[in-house]
Amino acid sequence: MHIASGRVAAITGAGLGMGRELALQLASAGMNLALLDFDTAALAQTASDCRALGVRVSEHVVDVRDRAAVKAAAAEAAAFHNGHIHIVFANAGVASIGAFDAMAEEEFDRVMEINLHGVVSTVRYFLPFLRAQAKACVVITSSVAGFFPSDKIGVPYTTSKFAARGFAESLLVEARELYVRAARDSAPGSSML
Repeated sequence: MHIASGRVAAITGAGLGMGRELALQLASAGMNLALLDFDTAALAQTASDCRALGVRVSEHVVDVRDRAAVKAAAAEAAAFHNGHIHIVFANAGVASIGAFDAMAEEEFDRVMEINLHGVVSTVRYFLPFLRAQAKACVVITSSVAGFFPSDKIGVPYTTSKFAARGFAESLLVEARELYVRAARDSAPGSSML
């Protein structure tokens, strides 16, 4: 799917880092945006900067661990954009570094809830709106850690990124009419387009 002026992209984790950079690149290309993030101030700044580029932007304060909130945000975004969501970037994510055997179970679970379950919920609840479009796309932010484990990156992060990549590849087989990809370039400021 080509990035095109007037289409609508939804982005989780849009307040900072890769999500913010992606939002600005898409807005520069003329795409309207549904921006999701739990950080209200960062989300507002990204939305303001994108609006300054002349596109329509809806803002949705949501923690991707909250499935009901993601579901509501997807419906609100689609309503704001007249039912049009063409691309979903399941980008929200966190890292956690430290020895697995010294890590609290809650920390491991937090990373999995955001990096895997948040991705799954985002895709699940935006999927009906994507299927309603003639062309649609899902992009799941993975990482090099989703391909190659390292002792420099924590076990929960690597596990979650392997799982997110597996989810993307499985979804590609199941939802053949959609273009699904797992983006592995995780350097802020790099082009994902």
